[in-house]
Amino acid sequence: MGLRPLAPPAEPPDARRGETVYAKLCVNCHQEDGQGEPKPSPGVGYTIPPLWGEASFNAGAGMAKTAYAASYIHDNMPFGINYQTPVLTVQQAWDVAAYMISKPHPPAPPETASELQ
Repeated sequence: MGLRPLAPPAEPPDARRGETVYAKLCVNCHQEDGQGEPKPSPGVGYTIPPLWGEASFNAGAGMAKTAYAASYIHDNMPFGINYQTPVLTVQQAWDVAAYMISKPHPPAPPETASELQ
């Protein structure tokens, strides 16, 4: 079972608008620097995952795709909501996804044997 498709945004996704929404609704959990919150014991993951930087998802992950990220964000964020009671508008979800994806991420892993060499 995957994510529900999210309606297209009324306007193209905009990272600057997304940054504004992030500052209001996301920063409390994911932090200003997007690094989330590590679990209490070092080296065992995160209570709240980082959204960009070395420990975040890589550039080949589903969350690196704007449509996938926007759908997830709309239906699950801020923490505690679900698709039946979204807090973000469709446009805000697309904008936050654009902002998050505009930040640095680790490169995607090689896809073929020749790329591994």
